[in-house]
Formats: sequence, C-alpha cells, structure tokens
Amino acid sequence: MKEFKEVERALTFEGKIPLPPAIYGKAEHVEYSKELTKSLFELHLDKIRISDGIFVIDVGGILGESTQKEIEFAEKNNKRIRYYSKERNHIKESLNNLRGSLK
Repeated sequence: MKEFKEVERALTFEGKIPLPPAIYGKAEHVEYSKELTKSLFELHLDKIRISDGIFVIDVGGILGESTQKEIEFAEKNNKRIRYYSKERNHIKESLNNLRGSLK
C-alpha cells in the first residue's frame, strides 16, 4: 500500500492527475463477490480509457490476473505503461528531493 501512495505523490508532482483504485482488494486481503469484482474491474477499465497511461505497481515483480488484463487493455488502447519496478529508485529520489524543498 505504501508504494501506491508513493506513486500517487510522485505523479502529482510530475503534474499528472492520478486515478488510483479506490479499493485495493488483494493488497488489503479482502475478497468481493463475483458481481462486485466484475463491476469494479469494469470501472477500472473506464479509468484506463480516460487516462494517458497506467502505472503498474509491481512490487517484487508480482502481477495478478486482473493487473495483467489491465496491462493488455492498456496496450490495446495505446496507453503508456510504466512500472514501479523500473522507476522505483527515480520515484524515491524525486520524493526525497521534493521533501527537501518543502517548507
């Protein structure tokens, strides 16, 4: 969960408008009914449709089934795809620099 907040802050400081999941399901160790899961997944695809791209939080290189489907959807819709595992150091460095400039 910490990584989600890091990425949200870093993207905001890049001038982006993050559209994070409102519900983190597996990351919060919560299971939902099939109907609700389907509805939430469709809502997430809508967020991808209106976005410029997605930022995949792939801590430890782990990608769940729904995340993989979201990546495929983003690829099909020509969205930029960024990965936490590839940008982690840059994000942490950016946030540290920003903390130093805050009063």
